[in-house]
Amino acid sequence: MTDLGAVAERLFEGVMAPLVLGGPLRPCHAIGERAALSLGEKRSSSGTDLAARVEVARVRAVRRIVPIDNLPGPSAADWALAAALNDVLQATNPGFCTALRRPLARRILRLACATIERVPPPRTVGEAVARHSWLARLMEVARTDTTVSWWTGSRTFFGVDAPGRLTAWPGLRRVRVTRTAVPVASLQPVAVESAAVEAALAGILARTPLTDVATCTREAPRFVWTTWTLGLVSSRGGQTLALRAVARLEPSEVAQTLERATRELRERGGAGDPGGAASAMLEEWRVRSATRARTRP
Repeated sequence: MTDLGAVAERLFEGVMAPLVLGGPLRPCHAIGERAALSLGEKRSSSGTDLAARVEVARVRAVRRIVPIDNLPGPSAADWALAAALNDVLQATNPGFCTALRRPLARRILRLACATIERVPPPRTVGEAVARHSWLARLMEVARTDTTVSWWTGSRTFFGVDAPGRLTAWPGLRRVRVTRTAVPVASLQPVAVESAAVEAALAGILARTPLTDVATCTREAPRFVWTTWTLGLVSSRGGQTLALRAVARLEPSEVAQTLERATRELRERGGAGDPGGAASAMLEEWRVRSATRARTRP
């Protein structure tokens, strides 16, 4: 029987806390759908120094867009999304790239997607803010690949440091070490299809709509208007938060992204956006951008 308490502790320390505080993520073993959806039952992360630091950092992060002084602890949905992210990251482990292990990676990713599908959207703007406080840095997650070259060859290490023997005597052996941060949506090699990883990340983003809008200029997964993001910006308060969030991005890129996404929504018939929330968001962004441009010294 799975010890959910131990799983939750490893997940919090290895994924949830560093996702908020910064630093390397250390995914635990694949969690799976059933355990992921049970983690949040009567569970709290409070009572430790790490949890206290995480709560302070969460508040600090969201105060950039809304003046609040406290946030609720992780909800069942927060635990489930963190567990799903953990499993998505596990599925991209290069260790699964052998023929015998590829099916396991695909199963892990399939169960992660099943978990994501079971997570409901935020019911209120407040819930959207709380969820964003956990996942605001989702699109900053990257694997650091290290390439070591020397006078007779080279070798690349995916997500791990190169052994000391390869970097010894750098002057004599003409050693060069290059570290590259590869976004999680663009990882290679992986045992699963890159499109499947991208779809899983898009699913997580869809269920944290403030994060989705706040990172709309990302390369992948490409931003599109979803039922959840439209639901967020359809209220005046949600639109205000979204506008504050995208104000931290490059204005021209925001304009291009919102224009494209809104055009694509119209081409789909505007389904799910009867009040024209997307167009209203785009128009308000244009007005605010023009006002800022006129007031610059």
